[in-house]
Amino acid sequence: MAEVYTIANKTLKFSASVLGAEPKSLVTGKREWLVQPENEDGTGFSPVLFPIIGNLPDDKHVVDGKTYPMPMHGFAKNSVFGVAEKTDSSISFVLNSDDEIMKMYPYKFKFSVTYSVEDNRLITEYRVVNDGDRRMHYAIGSHIGFCLNTDKENYTMIFERNMENREDVSLYNACDEFKFEDNRLDIKDVFFENGCVVIGTDKSKTWQFVNKTDNSIISYTSDDFPYLTLWSIPGQPFICLESWSFISCHFCKGESFSELPEICTLDAGADVTFKYVLSFSENKI
Repeated sequence: MAEVYTIANKTLKFSASVLGAEPKSLVTGKREWLVQPENEDGTGFSPVLFPIIGNLPDDKHVVDGKTYPMPMHGFAKNSVFGVAEKTDSSISFVLNSDDEIMKMYPYKFKFSVTYSVEDNRLITEYRVVNDGDRRMHYAIGSHIGFCLNTDKENYTMIFERNMENREDVSLYNACDEFKFEDNRLDIKDVFFENGCVVIGTDKSKTWQFVNKTDNSIISYTSDDFPYLTLWSIPGQPFICLESWSFISCHFCKGESFSELPEICTLDAGADVTFKYVLSFSENKI
């Protein structure tokens, strides 16, 4: 079993594994917010997605005419990260390119994941450094899975702005029952019969996921991620609320990263940070 580290304050206790830098537990009071079951390989419902989101045709990609394997959602989720720094309230995991990774992804890089707790907030920062001598292409995303303690239909999402019939809201894989009511979206199990739903959030950088039964709230804010993805399995008591840097390979075609629309790029020697903040409350909205 991969080593798990815990950080905490008086309000919130959070744990993550060196395997994939994956969140494993988030507790306030006596409440566990994250899905616990794990796969046989030790990964769970909350992988970090890097350097791709979704899967490419035949799980392969092409760089400079050479074909490389690339598993769905990338290799970070199955990689063992080092611990770069840890305090009582913060931990930084780091993954460096090596000979084995270069067989899948021929770029020299450093990828770090930092988690911090402040009051009732979990702050997540992803930092990518291009240590090579050429531009690299990549995607990055979260896939954090939350427990549901009542039926999905008892949950609603509230966005900072009206979302219905907005031309700047892009929807991918939404079913006919999926509908915004001004700035609200009432969750339904049927949304997930075809998999995930991806929502463009360029005009709504904050949202709340509200349990209408017990008034608990998960709040989110970020200026860095253009897409929010909802994923669950019909009939199952969990939902993944995911931040994505692009729409995913599920919805576009191409044999190489450079062909994918909105794929991130990073020049040689450059670095970039993606950040999002989650807060957890039992108070009424």
